[in-house]
Formats: sequence, structure tokens, C-alpha cells
Amino acid sequence: RAVHIFVFNSADELLIHKRSATKDEQPNLWTSSAAGHLSAGEHYAETADREMLEEIGLTGELEFLHKFAATPETSREHVALYRMTSDETPTFDPVEIAEGKFCSLAEIDAQISESREKFSTSFRVLYEWYRQNYS
Repeated sequence: RAVHIFVFNSADELLIHKRSATKDEQPNLWTSSAAGHLSAGEHYAETADREMLEEIGLTGELEFLHKFAATPETSREHVALYRMTSDETPTFDPVEIAEGKFCSLAEIDAQISESREKFSTSFRVLYEWYRQNYS
């Protein structure tokens, strides 16, 4: 089980980050603002709060959006997607994240259209669902 969080700023730009080169799965790919796996006995919302703080140094009120079934595209993980809005400056964990940036959804659409392979598979599934349901 895993969580992904989409953090938007007040300009409606989405924070994405590039996974570090040392990650076991899908290194150097762009992905959600923050993401992670549930620990034993942990609920999705607890994990989302923990991962946000650990990976990008942010806290805030999260809105649950959707739970995705485990499929090959989600690395066979059940995934809960959350979102929040913050204008705080993220502090990236250098072990987890090579770099991060806020982008408009139109910019992300263009980047995915040009180079799908530069984005994690899970992110593409979640992002495409988001665009269909919230755009």
C-alpha cells in the first residue's frame, strides 16, 4: 500500500520532484510531490502526513481524492491519492529527491506528451486520472 500527494501552490501549479539516482525503483524520474509506503498498522492519511514532512518538509490539511487498485502501472500497490495547497517553500530530502519544481498543469501535459518515459509510471496513472476528474 502506498500514498501519493499532489501539492499545489495558490497559482494552481503542481509540485513535482525528480527521484534521486539512488532509488531502487524508477530512479531519476519525475513523480508526485511526495509519496511513500505505509508502515505496518499505519493508515493512508498518517502515511501521507509523514511522507510530506520527511520528503518535502511540508505539513497541511490533506484532501483525499481517490484510491487506486493495485495494477502493474501502480507497481502492484493499492494507492491513495491526496492533494493540498501550500505556498510554503518545500525542503527536499536529498536522499530521496534530486530536484523539485512547481509547474502548471499545461506544462506537465506538454512534458508528458513529449517524454512520457521521464515520469514514473504511477505518477502518469494518477496524473491522467486527476486531469480527467479535476480539470
